[in-house]
Amino acid sequence: MCYEAIRGRAEQARVRASRLVDEAHQVSLSFSLSPGASSRGHVRVQRTSRHRWCGQASEKPTHDRAERAVPSSTRREDNCKRRFVTSARLKRFDSAIMNISFEGKRILVTGAGQGIGRETALRLSKFKGTVIALSKTQKNLDSLVKEDPRIQTVCVDLGDWAATRRAVKSVLPIDLLVNNAGVARLDPFLTAKPEDFDDTFNVNLKSIMNVSQVVAADMVARKVPGSIVNLSSQASLVAITDHATYCASKAALDMLTK
Repeated sequence: MCYEAIRGRAEQARVRASRLVDEAHQVSLSFSLSPGASSRGHVRVQRTSRHRWCGQASEKPTHDRAERAVPSSTRREDNCKRRFVTSARLKRFDSAIMNISFEGKRILVTGAGQGIGRETALRLSKFKGTVIALSKTQKNLDSLVKEDPRIQTVCVDLGDWAATRRAVKSVLPIDLLVNNAGVARLDPFLTAKPEDFDDTFNVNLKSIMNVSQVVAADMVARKVPGSIVNLSSQASLVAITDHATYCASKAALDMLTK
């Protein structure tokens, strides 16, 4: 292949890559709050792929040969404008989120000692919810309280059915339950051990049913609406190498949630 042909193909690849980057910057976030959302704390987030240019909607731009001749300085300026518009939308989105309030709501977050659960507990407390953080590691709970003294804590091993029920009953009533706790074991199918299987399903599935039973039964008895949120994973849909038991537990959680 001659040099000119190779150079032409390289230019085509560069244009395609530039187009993908531009489209990524133009993915916008839109939000809508239901009536009275500021008091209930409901928010719907929707991803859209509409292209907007300097705040106005337009059709997806075409990348023909004429556009390839646009000077690089002009392209950089256009990209900066698009990034600015996207940044402005995100700021408006954050502003709307800040108006959400969980005041008067009691919220239980499992697996709140670290990771996603910890951040969830902190955010919900920031939005004025009365947060009860559950973890089996007291050290993590202590550091969480130091970070936000308003958060209450419960230390219990979710693998213990009876102890978990007693612990959850002690913090009732609960208006919002976030079942975040989970474990992952590296276990190829042919070498998976029964104890790892039992531990994974105990935490990722059985404990969620246990905690949810206690909380939901109390909601029904009080005749009040409530919310239960189960954190699953893409592993429920896509097989991941060396995660046979984990993937199976998350697929089971999806079905339990349905």
